[in-house]
Amino acid sequence: MNISYSCTRLDDLPDEILMIIFQELNQLDVLLSLADVSKRLDKIGHDRNFTSHLTVFECLSKGNIRSLPGRIVDRFLEVLPSIHDQIKWLNLEATYMERILLATDYPSLYGLGLYGIDIKKAISFFTG
Repeated sequence: MNISYSCTRLDDLPDEILMIIFQELNQLDVLLSLADVSKRLDKIGHDRNFTSHLTVFECLSKGNIRSLPGRIVDRFLEVLPSIHDQIKWLNLEATYMERILLATDYPSLYGLGLYGIDIKKAISFFTG
């Protein structure tokens, strides 16, 4: 019995197939995982499909949320300068809201979702 194996690497797949696969994943995960891997994967990860609408927290069951670990937010802040102009919508929670909002300008931002934030703190942040 002769069995032959095919060895296909991620890098062997066409960009179109990779985009289909990656669209099924969390956009922030795709962006952070592909950044600085290779020029090709970096370009795919920086595509507007993955950078225009970002949620920087974890959604749990029953509408609960959880902050991302600090190392992931740090990584996001490293990648942010290369995508800040592509972000149209940003969902943030209280823990890292101020740090992320003050990190750069967001010239294309038209929507901001704030979660788990005390209303007084939010008002103070945006009016102070």
